[in-house]
Amino acid sequence: MARFSKAAAVGAIALAGATVMFKAPATGAATAPTIENLQAAYNREANVAGGLHDKDLRIVGLECATVEGARFACQVGFVKEEEGADRVYLDAALVERKSAEDWKLLRGLCRRLL
Repeated sequence: MARFSKAAAVGAIALAGATVMFKAPATGAATAPTIENLQAAYNREANVAGGLHDKDLRIVGLECATVEGARFACQVGFVKEEEGADRVYLDAALVERKSAEDWKLLRGLCRRLL
């Protein structure tokens, strides 16, 4: 995971948003997750992730694109509470909608490919 200053992270998120092509959502397509949706999905992973789970991670930015159906690839900006909000980290995540407000974190943050 890379470490960036808050200003650098905001610039990186803006740049990434400008250079990544997003698929236009199809009629009836699932809407992208919100910061709150992804934070809740991350918090639910505490039991599964064990030592890889940062309990003080707070998501502060999110850019998502539809991968297929109810799956979204997201660029996530987050801070670690004990370090303060001056450092923003960036990671990629793959999430899937399970129901109206229930999302599953498939990859990224504390989920890694084995």
